[in-house]
Amino acid sequence: MKTRLLRCCLLIGLLLSAMLPPIVSHAAPQAAPLVAIYILAYDNRLDSPMNLTPYYAQTLTSITNATVGQPNLTAIVLTDLSGMGDTHVRVVQNGNVNTLIGLPDRDGNVDSNLKEYDLTDGKTLGGFLLWAKSSFLAQIYTLSYIGHGVPVMPDIEIAAISDPERPASINLPPLPTRIGANADVTDHTLPSSAAYSALSPNDLALALAIAAPVGPRFAVLDVLMCFAGSIEALYPLAPYADYLTASPNYAFFDPTMPGNALIGLNSNPSSLQMAEHIVNTYHNQLPSTDHPRILSIIAADQLAGLKTSWDMLSNAIYLSLLNPNQRPATRTALFNAYLQSKKYDLTYCEPSDWQLDAPDGLVDLRTFAHALSQTFSNLNPQIANLALQTRDRIRNSSGTSMVVVYRVADNDYPWFDPTPSQWIFDGPSALSMDDDAAGLSLYADLQGLPVTGATELSWHAHWYHDDATQPDNPNPLAFLADLGQRNGWDEVFQEYWRDINLQTALCTPSLPATRDQATPRADISLSQLGPSENNLAVNEAIRLNVGLNLSRAVQRSDLRFEVVRNGTLVFSDSLQLTNLNPGSQRIYAQKIWQPTTAGVYSVRVIGDSGQHVQESNENNNLLSRSISISASTLRRPIINANTHNNLQLSNSPTLTLNLQQQAGSGKPISSVLIQAYQYQASAGNPRLQTPILRATTTINQLSLPNVEMSLAGLEPGAVLLYIWGTSANGSSLIPAIVRTNYAPLPATINQSQKHVFRFTLKRQQAQTFKLQSQVGNSNLHAWEPYIWTAPTQQATSNGIDQISYSSTPIAGEYLVQVSSTDSSRYLFTAMPNPQTGRNQEVVSSRQARPIFVEPQPFLPTHQVFMPAVQQ
Repeated sequence: MKTRLLRCCLLIGLLLSAMLPPIVSHAAPQAAPLVAIYILAYDNRLDSPMNLTPYYAQTLTSITNATVGQPNLTAIVLTDLSGMGDTHVRVVQNGNVNTLIGLPDRDGNVDSNLKEYDLTDGKTLGGFLLWAKSSFLAQIYTLSYIGHGVPVMPDIEIAAISDPERPASINLPPLPTRIGANADVTDHTLPSSAAYSALSPNDLALALAIAAPVGPRFAVLDVLMCFAGSIEALYPLAPYADYLTASPNYAFFDPTMPGNALIGLNSNPSSLQMAEHIVNTYHNQLPSTDHPRILSIIAADQLAGLKTSWDMLSNAIYLSLLNPNQRPATRTALFNAYLQSKKYDLTYCEPSDWQLDAPDGLVDLRTFAHALSQTFSNLNPQIANLALQTRDRIRNSSGTSMVVVYRVADNDYPWFDPTPSQWIFDGPSALSMDDDAAGLSLYADLQGLPVTGATELSWHAHWYHDDATQPDNPNPLAFLADLGQRNGWDEVFQEYWRDINLQTALCTPSLPATRDQATPRADISLSQLGPSENNLAVNEAIRLNVGLNLSRAVQRSDLRFEVVRNGTLVFSDSLQLTNLNPGSQRIYAQKIWQPTTAGVYSVRVIGDSGQHVQESNENNNLLSRSISISASTLRRPIINANTHNNLQLSNSPTLTLNLQQQAGSGKPISSVLIQAYQYQASAGNPRLQTPILRATTTINQLSLPNVEMSLAGLEPGAVLLYIWGTSANGSSLIPAIVRTNYAPLPATINQSQKHVFRFTLKRQQAQTFKLQSQVGNSNLHAWEPYIWTAPTQQATSNGIDQISYSSTPIAGEYLVQVSSTDSSRYLFTAMPNPQTGRNQEVVSSRQARPIFVEPQPFLPTHQVFMPAVQQ
């Protein structure tokens, strides 16, 4: 039921978008008393099931809808998607979205040529926050950082973990000797290299420090990442916020959570109430089953006192470890306290146990302190007393002067555990909090894994020290710094493992995607694995396809095609699928398979290979068949096509196409069949459109490369052409696809119609769209990429309407819509007429299929092989 409610919330958001007020102008927005800043670190691997980029449009829509009717609220959204040159900033007010041209540099000045950020770089983030706070002065600021996280991340590059420079004599746990899971870390595409990076507490603290001189500190700093709720991660952030919200374990995510938390946020009079509003919204929106979680609110001003208490306790334990007479008993007391404390997951090297238990290296700090007070009660009463003081500083029954001021928890079984073990955050006693996790973690890897001849710790162990002279850790975690003459927890950790043979393993976690838990559960099945053609030959272009059947709607899944010959994988293509409706649909591979060797191949497709959906039947997600590829030279034709000069708009009813037959694809084509599809615009979302076959044209007299076809009879708007070639060897297996737009001069429209044009534009491109009403009054509206709420620009004057971009702010698909309040006649032109040339900047941020529903490529059966029969 909870998942159904989530889906309804999204539907409500889409319906609201149709009622948003229009943008009067494209002027710079004004400041508001509350400014909510969002950093969306959605730059992940394109082929990863954990890629957050497909969630961007929903996230932005939820934030946009939350600002409707809220004049005292401004949202600033910094987004980095999975590609190069796609980082951008959007300012949202009252349902209207304005995109910044360029990006703020490290000094907070907008650089119109800056296109890509590393969202883990403190100076880069600091420049953005400095610009945001300077440009939008406010009484209250909140900041939400959303993305993949790594627990207790040192201030180093991820690549340095496996090969840093360091003297061999350092008395530290060794560098990782076993490399395991490689995470979808915070930022996968960096401006300066092909490497990837993870956000460290030091970098986030540096960013906050750079922006701190401007305006008040943040009322709430919301870090929506896995494992962000550690004392090591939150301590350096304390000077820059009133309250911190985070999870010490996995942070489950729904793309509408940020917007839902923004609704009503400015009605809370205090920073604490705002933090509670955010945490409660997240908690109430997530499903009540299969998503065990703990979310905490940390009073930032209390963290310094907690560090003092913890350092005093750590110093006493360290001195006890140094005493040869007390060392064995002290190690035993530490180990027993570790066993008794509650854990957060840190064993995600294969095989991962997914249990919150030893040997996990993250402990709940309060339950650990409580256990220390018990295990040292007889051995060292001073340590026991200091442990009690630390415990009560974190959370106490009186509710005064404590660090964790609010928490929500849900005990349950995680959906991604194949052998479920319950995660228990709240203990059985309702009268005592000593058996409850507080929701603040500490790195305490005090057991490790037994391996041959050694004990294996997590990779964090090597960097868990405060010695800034070490070349591979020049900026240690601030929480580990020794205050005064005391020794801290890192010295305890290193001394605990002294003289023991150690090794470490590098495995970093990924954020699990939320699975569909509704009842009845969805079922995904596969049928009719294509191609259906026989007599396939070497070097033919084959587009694998399969029938995908769903018993109910699914928010996200995936599909993987594989071709194997003699036990060797020779072809694969993985598709990320979103917003799947119930029923049957045919899904086509994005890549083309061209076999180079004759023989028998095994073709198979795996549905929901990433286990996104918990199905009623998990045994019908694999379909396979054999395909024979002959050495025949009777290959079917492969056609390449584009519009004349690659122009995206035709004002003429006659469209000139440039057609070429790919070399080596059989005998010359003798005719082409062109299918013209157009999109029926959705009332609520112009980006979700259904294709309709409008016309089919057969041209038998060819004079390549130029082919002319008539657009007369088509509606004004976007046109999608599927072009098939036929030769003596047969017809194309796959069509050439041409995208264009048609606007006859003049075009007619009535009040019930919307003519939607789709243009692919590069970043920093000058572009103007002009609408001249000849009869009646037509209006012009435009949407920038990823936006489906209120138009980002519109012109509604009588006579001539014009929308201009002196420099387009982001690459992608721009929608331009013509509407009318009466029956009217208009002239629509684009200046210049943009070319379709797609460069890497555009296609690198490809969307998961099927965001835009496209027609299934089919050749009418009565046309197949007809020219060959006639010969």
